[in-house]
Amino acid sequence: MKKLILPGIAGALLLALLSPQLNAQVCFGNSDVVGPYAFAGSRSVFVPVPATPPGTNGTGTTNPFSSTPVGNLLSGVSSALPFSTVGRIYADGNGHLLASAGTLTNAQIGTYSVSTDCTISVTLIDKFATAPAGTPASTSASATFDGIVLDRGNQIELLQPAAAANGAVLSLRRVYQNSGCTNATLGGTFGIATQAFLTGTDTTGTSSLTLLPVTGRLTSSGNGLFGVKATGDTSPLKGRQLAGTYTVNSDCTGTMQIVTADGVTRNASFVITRPSSGACQVPGFARPEILFGFTDPGVSGFGSARLETFASGLQ
Repeated sequence: MKKLILPGIAGALLLALLSPQLNAQVCFGNSDVVGPYAFAGSRSVFVPVPATPPGTNGTGTTNPFSSTPVGNLLSGVSSALPFSTVGRIYADGNGHLLASAGTLTNAQIGTYSVSTDCTISVTLIDKFATAPAGTPASTSASATFDGIVLDRGNQIELLQPAAAANGAVLSLRRVYQNSGCTNATLGGTFGIATQAFLTGTDTTGTSSLTLLPVTGRLTSSGNGLFGVKATGDTSPLKGRQLAGTYTVNSDCTGTMQIVTADGVTRNASFVITRPSSGACQVPGFARPEILFGFTDPGVSGFGSARLETFASGLQ
């Protein structure tokens, strides 16, 4: 019998292809998920049977949700309606999730557990909700998700387990930096893509969804304004040249207004996130990305925006 000899690099590559397990992602535990994360939760469909509110205390009374991003997320998850919400949480690397309610003090708002196969379970609690008199704090509204850790912890995709599935999904991205973000952080031209939905009721009382896609280019000089570059003025697709305004907070969260070519304004909240490790990068420069969700009444959906790059560098 002849032996198969795999010389040099070619042999190593072939061996890797013949052994998929060598390329499998392996996680070491909760320490793989650490630092500030942006989260975007949404549901783009109506739930046929209303989901059981996660904050029910057993007497038929549901705890009120706080107006914080985590409270908005859990409120949306517990309902049967389309929703979208974006916010920021912090993973401590030991299985605890923290967030603040507009102050510098973080409270534990959940837990997580990462397995060696990079699957993850997450439980979130609305610690900022005001419980009715006589109701133990432990019955605060909560929801559990599970999913997968991707891109060495830069990205986490989650949904609710089958037993509680109601169409809600949750996506996490590492925040661009822990603090120090300003309007200037978003200098450049961004390409955005999202599918938003407008909820409504027709004359027969039937609930409906209308697709409101927003796709195009946003250009900023880092001054809080989105405008159209000279190249956009001569573009044959002027409908894809978007304008608007934005405000960035020091923790890399913010708000923005996107004005489409037909004059419609869409309001959104966002968090500036890191690029994926597989994204094309300019040497020595980590390009910020935007994870955003719409905040207009009746509008659901979230999307992302990435800086454009060309051979000559950032535009």
